[in-house]
Amino acid sequence: MAYVIINQNMLYKIAADDTAKSNLNINESDYEIVNISDADFNKIKLGIGKLEYSNGSYSVVDIENGNIITSEKNLISIIDNYVRFFDNWLTNNSGNVNYNKVLNFCNFLKSFDTSQFSYPTNHTFEQYLNDNSIDFITPLQI
Repeated sequence: MAYVIINQNMLYKIAADDTAKSNLNINESDYEIVNISDADFNKIKLGIGKLEYSNGSYSVVDIENGNIITSEKNLISIIDNYVRFFDNWLTNNSGNVNYNKVLNFCNFLKSFDTSQFSYPTNHTFEQYLNDNSIDFITPLQI
């Protein structure tokens, strides 16, 4: 069972399971926590689904071509955003259980060769990582 963590009707974090939810180090009573399927969790993690709120409930809906890699410049921007976020997070979270995973992924991103693609692609960067069995984490997971 996976979870979305909601703050003021907006997606705040995602967790693949109870352990991942506990590792977020949040005061759960301050947030609305909604069970979602593993498939919906993966859609959000892979950037092909988004959380929507309607009629008092949340659902994950598909994103139609919203986050696909459109150009090398676009991919560099995606990677730069990840690196900035993770570098900042690493500075303040040396004792976190996810520290080494984030550090390894951030180092991988810093050396990633963006010239290997033909643009535009028909997938998100996260789908590429997943399809190539690259262990990755998103900002929503930490």
